[in-house]
Amino acid sequence: MQAGVTDPGERPNSALDPRTRRLVGPIVAAKALTLLAVWACLALFPDIFAHRQYIEVFRGNYGHLPPGPPDPSIAFATWDAAHYLRLAEHGYGGVGPENAFYPLYPLVLRAVGPLFGGDLVFAGLVVSNLAGILALLVLHDWLLRRESASVADGAVLLLCVEPAAFFGSLVYSESLFLLLVALMFNLQDRGRPWAAGTMGALLALTRPVGVFVVAPLGIALLRDRRRGPVLLSSLLPCAGWLGYLGIVGLGSGDPWLGFRIQSGFLTHSSVARLWDPWSFLQVLFTVDSVHGVRGSALDRLVFLWFVVAVVLMARAKPRSLDTLAYTLLVGLVPAVTVQLASYLRYFSLAFPAFAATARVLDTPARRPWLVVLSAACLVLQALLLLRHINYRWAG
Repeated sequence: MQAGVTDPGERPNSALDPRTRRLVGPIVAAKALTLLAVWACLALFPDIFAHRQYIEVFRGNYGHLPPGPPDPSIAFATWDAAHYLRLAEHGYGGVGPENAFYPLYPLVLRAVGPLFGGDLVFAGLVVSNLAGILALLVLHDWLLRRESASVADGAVLLLCVEPAAFFGSLVYSESLFLLLVALMFNLQDRGRPWAAGTMGALLALTRPVGVFVVAPLGIALLRDRRRGPVLLSSLLPCAGWLGYLGIVGLGSGDPWLGFRIQSGFLTHSSVARLWDPWSFLQVLFTVDSVHGVRGSALDRLVFLWFVVAVVLMARAKPRSLDTLAYTLLVGLVPAVTVQLASYLRYFSLAFPAFAATARVLDTPARRPWLVVLSAACLVLQALLLLRHINYRWAG
């Protein structure tokens, strides 16, 4: 066992490690600062939204022109958030772009909305931030079982400051996904495969990449030589994906509606691209902007980070095949099928890559580079947040 790594038998299964509990304050502060930055932007730069793209994107999201400069409820509900909110309010049906999104997050918003007087934007902010805080705490606690405390701390630091981290504080599904996957790995390591499989089923209802957790679940059970009936728990993500089709079908009459709608998106995904690696290589080396929908240098830089992290994970001893499989599927499949569009956001879900980065920088000589990387990421995150609430492309 590595120095500083906690044996799962050394503490109760239900208790968070004290080293995790001490992070509650800093994590809450990081989430609060993101929300405060949006408020400060509106207060200090009231005319920031007076540009053509704000009008065009607003009309595309809502079907009508904006009534004027946005109030905070609009600033907190830009881009995909508008689609989640519409799903939460009306469900599936029609031909709107919201039909391409997965149901669990909007269903949660609909369920808790009455607690906040029906204000779905406020409900979304509460759900996302609470889920994000819990996700980071559960991930840190889980990492303490596999890594040293300093690596766990470094991984959580990088997850807080990485360029797309702010999406986890807005009305987006990233935080809920990260919480569910953290619980899944934690429950799996605690010897509760059916509970872990249930988290996998919920992941398949949250985002398209959720169904891929069938691979790490199966690998973990095979590694432990589980019996056949228990091994079936690893297939629950497939049941969750079928549940997604059922929910869409019940709401719209067409279980494949989401795929048909999504095919019309500028950043649409195509599974056929998996069989055309040459096309992906051409896209990978075609850069035409610092950060745009297509050809983004920033997306490609983050993809390079992903590749380096995967190599580090593959070379690690002992190698964790379950987390390696998860990272490969969640990080590589979207890169190829969407051709690196929005890759910043996809990479933010590949949390083991951040742990691998923290591990390689966890020496006295390299620790200053963790500070440099974190500072650079934080600056990028602030700039992208400003773009996002200003209806300019961020990811």
